[in-house]
Amino acid sequence: MNDISEILDSIRRNDMAAYCDGRMAFIDSSRNLGSVGSVGRVSTDALILSLCLNGNLTVAINDREWAIGPGDLMVCLPGTTIDRRRAPDYIEGRCICLSTGCMKRLSQINMGDAWNAIVALQSSPVLRLRPDEVQVFCNYYDLMLSRLNSSGHRYHEKLVESLLMAFLYDFHGLLERFFTPSSKPRRSADKVFSDFVSLLSSASPRPRDVAYYADRLCLTPKYLSAVCKQVSGITASQFIAQFVVKDIRRLLEETDKSIKEICNELAFPNPSFFGTYVRKHLGLSPRQYRDRGK
Repeated sequence: MNDISEILDSIRRNDMAAYCDGRMAFIDSSRNLGSVGSVGRVSTDALILSLCLNGNLTVAINDREWAIGPGDLMVCLPGTTIDRRRAPDYIEGRCICLSTGCMKRLSQINMGDAWNAIVALQSSPVLRLRPDEVQVFCNYYDLMLSRLNSSGHRYHEKLVESLLMAFLYDFHGLLERFFTPSSKPRRSADKVFSDFVSLLSSASPRPRDVAYYADRLCLTPKYLSAVCKQVSGITASQFIAQFVVKDIRRLLEETDKSIKEICNELAFPNPSFFGTYVRKHLGLSPRQYRDRGK
């Protein structure tokens, strides 16, 4: 599998990780851990689980400032914005990065009340772990890293995937200490909405047509939109637009890609259509939006 994200590609090109391929990266060097996502504003395109063992760091996550110290686990979902204004003098820890493609492949496992967990992590992305939980995280890290760096094992790929699945199950169990899982059976609407959000989160580029998601969920577009309205208060198309606009902002603000390159990357049919879409949702043309802060 080769689904390299920008973060994983940067980690691999700069030889920062104890292990890195197109799906995942494992980082334990204090120097390199402090270099993940250089100083400044970065939008993640992978799941990042970063455990601090020693040292301190102040970071803004989705524009909210967090002080991170020993025992703190920073969980950044894809699409999270990290703003670190200065590099730490010293930090030691363990960091696992998983691409959205890898997450999508593993999403077939039953994670129970995953939607509530996602909502909880969006509001509280830094978790204070107990010493035994820190040890469990490090044990998984060391075991997965040792198997990834081994060669010649007949069941190597299946073994690594099974270890990842076990780690994610354990991680989800840990999360239940930080949020209250639903005690009632999930309503049909909640399940549909959760599946829709998972599909939308993992899509790259993100299709803007409600019918695309409805088709893959074996629903009608009208029913999917009604469910979204019932659960979240906005329609499916409005929900999709929020994700697409976040992608547009990231690419216009944080990359040097041309308007045409961004248009192509996000699968718009032509620059004119892209410009109309940006003006509708941001009130400015793509060029005006990019230049507004200069």
